[in-house]
Amino acid sequence: YEQGTGRLDYRDIVDGLTPSPVRIDYDYDGLARVDTQTVTAGGADPLATDFEYDDADRRIGVVDPEFVETRYEFDLLGRQTRIFEDYGGLNRRTDFSYDRLSRLIARTAVDASAEPAETERTEYTYDLVGRRTKIVYPDSTHPQADSVRFAYDKASRLTSRTDQRDVVTAYTYDGRGLTLTRQASCSSCGSSFEPVLDEHTYDGLGRMTWARRQAGNPLAEVGESTLAYNDLSQMLSEQQELLGSGTTKTVASTHDQAGNRRTLTYPAPITASLEYEYDELSRITQIKRDAQQLVAYNYTGLYLDDRQVATTAGNQIVYDVAYDNHRRLDQIVDRAVVGGNPTVLAQFDYTF
Repeated sequence: YEQGTGRLDYRDIVDGLTPSPVRIDYDYDGLARVDTQTVTAGGADPLATDFEYDDADRRIGVVDPEFVETRYEFDLLGRQTRIFEDYGGLNRRTDFSYDRLSRLIARTAVDASAEPAETERTEYTYDLVGRRTKIVYPDSTHPQADSVRFAYDKASRLTSRTDQRDVVTAYTYDGRGLTLTRQASCSSCGSSFEPVLDEHTYDGLGRMTWARRQAGNPLAEVGESTLAYNDLSQMLSEQQELLGSGTTKTVASTHDQAGNRRTLTYPAPITASLEYEYDELSRITQIKRDAQQLVAYNYTGLYLDDRQVATTAGNQIVYDVAYDNHRRLDQIVDRAVVGGNPTVLAQFDYTF
């Protein structure tokens, strides 16, 4: 960082594979805005990207290392009205139109390099209370042919969405606004379309306690879940039944008084139990599977110092995360195995 201003001066990225870091330098204008970003890698030529701003500090121009320029235009209300890509070259243009309430009502893409020039326009429609009710896409030949339509209830909750295929996804809610059903149907799609119905129930605290999915024509059960919670609303178990088989499988977990998950148990065919351990600050220190350590975390003060990840061979890959005296990230080192030769993954340098 620059001394006195605190602005980022440069950043080095070390991947452990190349002999020298990739450096990104930042230059600023008189108003502390980044006006040039330069990337230098090894002995290659620097790659510079230049930025331009208007009097309102809005970025109005970008020139990339290939000298391809992108321009941005705004109206008096600060709304983006136009983007030029490859400005002065292909001049691909995108225009944005708004209504009096600053809602986007049209997005028009113009390819001036085509003969004749090609225009694609996407339009947006809103109701009297500002809810988006329709999106009409550029390749539409009819107002309904390539559009997405939305309907709402009096509480502004989405009740249906009709897409370009004429698939209607309908939603119902309870008095609390919780989704009870989600149903996808299509009267004009033919036999290839498979309707779907999702159903949910909740307890008095708004927690989902039951869910079921049906699909097909006619509808047939795909899966069903029953969920249970403790007094802190942490999930204790999820009992699952697939394809109406009558056979259930349960994923279960336990928690300590601080709310930390202590165990997570999966049924057959996985049949695994994960155990979690924490320090006095409720920071994760260990994860085990069937009593065998998978991951261990160590801390220095409030900061993560290293992470040890077990391999299938029983060795451990150690990621050492080091900090400087100002508690800024200093270095991340990967050791192939414990005690192995270190590989620097990232190095961070500061000017003060």
